[in-house]
Amino acid sequence: MTLFNFICLFALTLLAFSILYGFSRKSILTSEEEDIFRRSQAGGMRMMHGLMARGRAFPGDFLVGTRDNQTLKVVQNPWDLDPQLWKEGLVERDGEHFLFVSIDRSGGDYLLGKNVSTSIRSLERIRIVAWYLIPILAGLVLFVGYFLSEYWLKPLRELNRTLYKMSSENLSSRFSVASTLDEIEELKLALNKMLHSFEQGYLIQKRFVSNVSHQLRTPLSSIIGYIQMLQRWGDENPEVRKEAIDAIEKTAQEMKELTESLLSLSRTGHITEMTDIALDLVIKSIVEQWQTKNPQRLFRLFINASPHLKISVDHLKILMDVLLDNALKYSMEQIDITIDEKNIIVRDYGPGIPAEIQARLGERFLRGRNTVEKPGWGVGLSLAFEIADKFGWKLFFENATPGPGLKVLMVFSPNQTIASDNK
Repeated sequence: MTLFNFICLFALTLLAFSILYGFSRKSILTSEEEDIFRRSQAGGMRMMHGLMARGRAFPGDFLVGTRDNQTLKVVQNPWDLDPQLWKEGLVERDGEHFLFVSIDRSGGDYLLGKNVSTSIRSLERIRIVAWYLIPILAGLVLFVGYFLSEYWLKPLRELNRTLYKMSSENLSSRFSVASTLDEIEELKLALNKMLHSFEQGYLIQKRFVSNVSHQLRTPLSSIIGYIQMLQRWGDENPEVRKEAIDAIEKTAQEMKELTESLLSLSRTGHITEMTDIALDLVIKSIVEQWQTKNPQRLFRLFINASPHLKISVDHLKILMDVLLDNALKYSMEQIDITIDEKNIIVRDYGPGIPAEIQARLGERFLRGRNTVEKPGWGVGLSLAFEIADKFGWKLFFENATPGPGLKVLMVFSPNQTIASDNK
């Protein structure tokens, strides 16, 4: 609580007390007036019945006077109050308070008064106590409020300091969440989730920029070289011109494929909607598309089980495309795809994977000695491993025995299988 807030609170408290005190004073005086009227009615009744001679017309503690042509005549004055002080309203004498009201009784105009000192003193005592008590209570509120606000706002201040310190270099920082799970802890959970999304997006962007800058340098240099060759000898030598144009077209096509691969690699950080699928139907559709695009090759699908999975169909298609494309590149025989209850197997009948790179599979831009003559950039398997990791799957690559060929085993996450229909 700031000093300004405290001053405003203190001023509002004084204003509220002043209004309450004025209302209480008015209520007490109104109550005393009603008491005078009520008790004076008994005196009026005695006067109407001719009882005035046998008893007082008004209570003995009342001050009673009559007025005739603005002249006051004192009838009853038990408090020895100076008649010059008698007037309607509240009158004070030496600390004593008297309340006077005018009434008509039996054709007479009476001025009745009552000692209300007791009520006024009680009200004044309350006022004096309140004037001392309010500053004490205000100080107590300030003291307690300060420590309570420090205690309650401490987590928010820590959040604020941590957020100020964050930058693109330390997006991995997270807030520690207590087990209480109150509103502050729920806010920390939400912020941690948001920071995780920010970090993933930043890493994807950083990785994409790094990959593009690294891999596009060589083909761009090649294109520039061919353009310079065209500028020098293109007009004079048609063969040189055709060679350069063909090389530029081929390099541009390779750059297009590389860019698409890098974009696919960057999108693996954002898994699309997860849906419940019958795996055999989806894999069958993918295999039929590859068979249609490559009629000269044979794709054989073996369905031993039909597991139902909750998975992203788009990313499953990318994963299968990578594995089938590799199998198509590195073998000339048929390609076998087998669906079991807990895995998918893709097998080709090519040369397999050299022993020196088996432990490095998944590294970006990795290519073996036997792939030099094959098109590609070494991005596919890296993409496959990242998608499998997002699914919670495991990828295993092993040379087939008996050979030749490579067998790729995709093992499902144990918590992912919803149901299975055995074939």
